[in-house]
Amino acid sequence: MKKFLSLLLSLLMCTTLISGCNKPASSGSGVSDDTLFSEEEISYVMIYNPEIYDENIMVNARLNTGDFAESVEAMISRADGAKEIPEFIPMSISDISEGLELDKFDLGGSRGGAFITPYSVGDTHDFYCGADSRVLKTFVCRYAGEDCNIWTCDNSVSDSDIISFGNEFDNKIYDSVTEEFGESRFYANGGKVNILLYPMSGSLGGFFHPYDLYASDEVSEAEKTTYALHTDHDVININSVNLVLPEYVYGTAAHEFQHLICFTAFFDTVNYTDMRTWLNEAMSGYIEEKLYPGTKKLAGHYEEFNASNRIRHGQSLYNFDNETTRSNFDIGVYGSVYLFSEYLSSIGGEKVFSNIHSYWRNSYSTTLDEAEAIINSIPESAYNKINNQFDFSEISFEDSDYEFMSKLTLSFYLSLLDVDSSDPDAYKNVKSQTLLYDEINPADIEGGGRVIVALKDGEFKFPEDADEGLIYIGLNKDFEVVTDIVIH
Repeated sequence: MKKFLSLLLSLLMCTTLISGCNKPASSGSGVSDDTLFSEEEISYVMIYNPEIYDENIMVNARLNTGDFAESVEAMISRADGAKEIPEFIPMSISDISEGLELDKFDLGGSRGGAFITPYSVGDTHDFYCGADSRVLKTFVCRYAGEDCNIWTCDNSVSDSDIISFGNEFDNKIYDSVTEEFGESRFYANGGKVNILLYPMSGSLGGFFHPYDLYASDEVSEAEKTTYALHTDHDVININSVNLVLPEYVYGTAAHEFQHLICFTAFFDTVNYTDMRTWLNEAMSGYIEEKLYPGTKKLAGHYEEFNASNRIRHGQSLYNFDNETTRSNFDIGVYGSVYLFSEYLSSIGGEKVFSNIHSYWRNSYSTTLDEAEAIINSIPESAYNKINNQFDFSEISFEDSDYEFMSKLTLSFYLSLLDVDSSDPDAYKNVKSQTLLYDEINPADIEGGGRVIVALKDGEFKFPEDADEGLIYIGLNKDFEVVTDIVIH
C-alpha cells in the first residue's frame, strides 16, 4: 500500500520576526529574537508547506498561513504581468482518467497480449475516440509505417500531411522516445503505435487514455463494451486541427507516446503501481521540448504559469488538478511541472527521466513511489547537495525518501526565483513578480506548495492563527534568498 507523509509537529512556537542573515537558505533553522532584519531589507517571504500531497488518495495536507493583514501588502504591482497567451493553446488533459479504477480488471494475463495482425493502407478498424465521451467509430488506415499506423475517420486531413506525420514518427519520434523511456506494451508482439488523427474541440492537442492499453486476455467481452476498451493495440489520439503547426503536432505525439509507455511500465510493477500525474506529465513535457524546442512556450504554458491563480495560491507541485470549468483549464499547472522537469534534468543529468522509467519497470519494489524512483535515478552528488541544503531536523517524516522529496521541491521553487546563466533556458520565462500571493486573507497551502508574499516596510510577523509546521524564507527585492529557513 502506498505510504504518505505524516508530520509530527514538535516545532518552535513564537511570534517574532525573521532575521536576515544575508546568505542562501541552508542548514540554518530556527527563529530569531524580536529584532528587525539587521543586514538587508527583506521585501518578500516564501512560505512553504513541507508535507507531501498524494493525488491518488486526495491527501493534500493543507496548512493555513493565518491572516496576513499586519505585514503583507495586498495591492501588488505585478510589473508587466502575464502577457496574453496565444489563442492556439495545445495541451493534453489529465482529467480524462478521472475516477479511473485501474484495479477493476483481473490482470492475470500474459502482460503482453496476442500477436498483432499487421495493417495495410485502406484497412478499416473500429476504435473508441473522443475526450469527453468514448464513441466507437470506424477508422481507415491512411499510413502503415515501420513503427506506427495513422488512422482517420473523415477526409479532413490530406495524404501529404499524413505521410509527413508518419515519416516524422517513424524516423524521429519513435526511436527517440523509446530510447529514453523503453518500448511500448505490444511492440514485442508485432504491434505498432496506432495514431487516431481526427478533429477535436477546444484547445486540446491530444491525449492517451489508460483504457487503451489492455490485453485481450485481461478483460472480458462485457468489460470491453462497458468501459469502452481497446485491447491489444497501442493507441494515442491527436487533434488533426493542429496540423497547421506540424511541429506542435509532432511534439504532442511524442508527449502522448511517453504517457503510453509510462502506463506500459504500470504492467511491469509488482503491485501494478501507476505513476502520479505530475511526474508523468513532467516527463512528457521534457521529451516534447527536447525533440521540438519552443513548443511549451508556443503553447503558452510558461506565461500561464506566471498567471496561474492555483499556483500563486499554494497548489502543490504534486497536485495536477487544473480544471476551472469543464471547458476551461489552468494550464499554468502544466507549466509548473514542465519547469520542474527542466530543473530535475539540470541537477540529475539528461538521462534522469530515462533512469526513472527504468527504475519504475525494473526495481520490483513493493514501496514504489515517485520519491523512491527519483532518489534512485539521480547521482549521489546531486542527492547529497539537495539533502544538505536544508536542515529539516525539526520535522518528522515517515521516511527519509519523503524528507528528500520535500527538500527537492523547496530547492526547485527557490531556483526559479534566482536565475543565472547556468539555469535551464525555460527559467527565463518566469517572472517572479507575477507569482506573488495577492491577498491578505489566509492561504491554504497544500503539501508541496508555496506562496510568496510582499511585505509592508520590510517587516514580517508570523500570524498568530497560522498552522504549525510551515517553512518561511526571507527574500530581498530581487527575490534572492537572504535568510536561513525558519520552521514555525
